[in-house]
Amino acid sequence: MAHAMPSPTTVCVDGISFAALGISWDRVTHVEASEFQMGCCLTLFRDAQAMTHFTLKTLWLYDDIPPDFSIPIVHTALRALKIHDGGHVGPLLDALQLPSLEEISGRSQH
Repeated sequence: MAHAMPSPTTVCVDGISFAALGISWDRVTHVEASEFQMGCCLTLFRDAQAMTHFTLKTLWLYDDIPPDFSIPIVHTALRALKIHDGGHVGPLLDALQLPSLEEISGRSQH
């Protein structure tokens, strides 16, 4: 009997990669993330197409936007985006198209 991959609706992570979780992203609607690099965040938006709420506590800018994300990601489900360290979020927002976004909030830690 094959082991089924977990399929949660809410995910909270701090400093570990989303890939390390080993979950299916098909049902994930709420994500809270802390200490992530740009590429990881973009991968999340690409893979978690059901995500309606995303809270980002810290975005690291150790990397630029990876070449495979040169075309903006269209994420049609996200309704709420909360950014707790908004000082460096411009490149992330530039790489996304969020047509369903209803709420955005942010604050800078600086």
